[in-house]
Amino acid sequence: MYGDDPELIDFVEVVIHSGDGKVVAVRTWDSDRDVERATDEMMSFVGEYGVTEIRQVDAVLKPEFCPDCGQRTYRIVTDGDARQAGAATHHSHT
Repeated sequence: MYGDDPELIDFVEVVIHSGDGKVVAVRTWDSDRDVERATDEMMSFVGEYGVTEIRQVDAVLKPEFCPDCGQRTYRIVTDGDARQAGAATHHSHT
């Protein structure tokens, strides 16, 4: 979930990636969408890629950009992150 205000969600993003952090696919839903419909679409999207495990960042994050190239970075949870207590995410480009 992303927004400039922690209380407001501007958009939700699903990032499909390999366990080592390589981004495979990204899809974004804006906040004007019906929550149930967007959830159904997200589940359908991940199903198309055969995703067997879903990890979620439980926070409203500010969109971030690479300081070198200006491209949006994606917040992902890698296998290594999942094994470390307290470690949540790292950033990646597509």
